[in-house]
Amino acid sequence: MKEVVFEVVIGVIIIGLLVVVINLFRGNLEIIGSTADKADRMDKVQAETLGVDINKSSVKGSDVVSAIRYYADKPEVSVYVDSQDCSGKSDLSGIDYEAVYNAEYKFEKEKKSLEKIYYWLASGSNAN
Repeated sequence: MKEVVFEVVIGVIIIGLLVVVINLFRGNLEIIGSTADKADRMDKVQAETLGVDINKSSVKGSDVVSAIRYYADKPEVSVYVDSQDCSGKSDLSGIDYEAVYNAEYKFEKEKKSLEKIYYWLASGSNAN
């Protein structure tokens, strides 16, 4: 009789521990899911607030002009077109709106903020 009671008590303890472990696992999954959702939303907000789509490696000249104008009053970001610093420039007549430019984006440490944007005329694209 003593052994049966002992086995029942051990069984109840094991089942109780399993329930606790399962609940902890569920809680961790909810935290991980919530964190992933917030990180995804943060990436979308960052892309919107940068003023340029950093996922594009080639853009039209009109996008280049837009980026130069967007960052004209933001001295922390430098915009280079064909190795020439165009930050804050107002005369953008040398940029063909229809030409295709390659794009590269440089970030400060830990990719916290945009530091430099490089555009150069793609091969095979004609500029005026």
